[in-house]
Amino acid sequence: MMIRSATALRNDYDGMVKLSTEKQEPIYLTRSGDGEMVFLPIALWEKRQAELELFAEIGRASCRER
Repeated sequence: MMIRSATALRNDYDGMVKLSTEKQEPIYLTRSGDGEMVFLPIALWEKRQAELELFAEIGRASCRER
């Protein structure tokens, strides 16, 4: 897990994009030491959304079998 400050994002947006894209993982952004946002490439977000939809469908199918 990568953790960076919101200031780092503001000061080096292109570097954060490159880092998150290369590592293919989200960057957790903090403000005053507290978690605030998650920064991740769109492709990774879409992949995670598809996985969540698949898990939801599996859960619905499992409930219908009972």
